[in-house]
Amino acid sequence: MLSPINAEQDIFVQRCLRELGMGYDGDENIVDLSQLTSDYVAQDGDVLTGSLKAEVMISVADGASITLKPKSVVRLIWVK
Repeated sequence: MLSPINAEQDIFVQRCLRELGMGYDGDENIVDLSQLTSDYVAQDGDVLTGSLKAEVMISVADGASITLKPKSVVRLIWVK
């Protein structure tokens, strides 16, 4: 039986699939949160994965649809 992969392994697999032209339709942009060193505005189609290592603010562009992997969020602040 296969065991579930962790977030780091998931990022690696996603990157390999993208380089092979498999797994993603090209509209998605994989954003590894652990690599962010400054504030980031997520755009439509972004897939946010991993865990933040730095204290940065992530906002979502107006009208954008994003995916969170894994689906765990520490704190959300909604600003209109």
